[in-house]
Amino acid sequence: MCRFSFIIPVYNCQQYLTGCIDSIEGMQLENYEVLLIDDGSTDGSGDLCDVIAHENSCVRCYHQKNRGVSAARNFGLRNASGDYIVFLDADDSFDATMLARLLNMVKNHQEIDLAIYGMTFDYYFHGRCYRRDSLHCDCSGIMDRTRWGPELVQMYTSNALSPVWNKVFCRDIIVKGKLYFREDMFLYEDLEYSLRYLANCDTICISPQCIYHYRQTEDEGNAGRRLQRIDDLSVLVQQISEALEEMSFKLENISQDVLKYILLCLYLVLVREKIAVSRPKAIAKVCDDFAIWMKTNSIEELGTYTRFIDRLLRKKVYSLYVEKEYIALRHAVAVRIKSILRT
Repeated sequence: MCRFSFIIPVYNCQQYLTGCIDSIEGMQLENYEVLLIDDGSTDGSGDLCDVIAHENSCVRCYHQKNRGVSAARNFGLRNASGDYIVFLDADDSFDATMLARLLNMVKNHQEIDLAIYGMTFDYYFHGRCYRRDSLHCDCSGIMDRTRWGPELVQMYTSNALSPVWNKVFCRDIIVKGKLYFREDMFLYEDLEYSLRYLANCDTICISPQCIYHYRQTEDEGNAGRRLQRIDDLSVLVQQISEALEEMSFKLENISQDVLKYILLCLYLVLVREKIAVSRPKAIAKVCDDFAIWMKTNSIEELGTYTRFIDRLLRKKVYSLYVEKEYIALRHAVAVRIKSILRT
């Protein structure tokens, strides 16, 4: 059995895949495997996966019809043999040196059930990175649940909980808990999975180092377009709520107010993303659904969101619509300026 399994879903990422693999090989690990799950690519990525696997004995390639990232990851989990699982998207990369150090530390501290590390969001335009934003937790170190439980809000707001590709998972916990991704979810499935996994953790390790590099391309509206397929956002919030409740059963030092605040933060992110791609009629529906959810959940802690929440509850549809049109125009102008400067 190898120590580390890197699971990479691949879908139409031919131009980035080699760099992704290079960042793993750059760690010079002695005992690892890479599982490439080609999810029905149509751009030649599947053929490239075969070539990479042929040239590297540590790489295995699998092909499946297009079923989505969750199905691809679940396939990888069922075929992985490592003690630890690391997820990576095919168009992203690691800082090889820093991740190698973290993996060595995890290997030497077997009490660690989960390791979380920082990340950068690298914004690209025509192949050039023009902005890099760093995200990491303020808290760090090895801690048991009495310490990391109270830090849950900070972990969520720093984006440490939402993705799975900024974490090192223990395969033994995954197998014993039968922890697989929900294939019926197409948004925030990573967060839902991370919360259910955390419910099975006693000791975690948080590193402030930005190890994962997430490639953000010019097309930044994908989440909003997928949200158009969801009629009522509270349905998605409820799926995350169920995962939070499962975790809270095992963490006695987390209050219901904390859980509700995390859900409020999530709901407001979803609201902003859906408004960004919606017409006034759909925005009115978003406001109505949010008002019902707020009344049902009796949330008192509003944090810094008071003004935005007030506009939603008062159903300021055209104010919200005009604001989102202004933001879209500003973004379009910025993209145009970058295009002119590039030429």
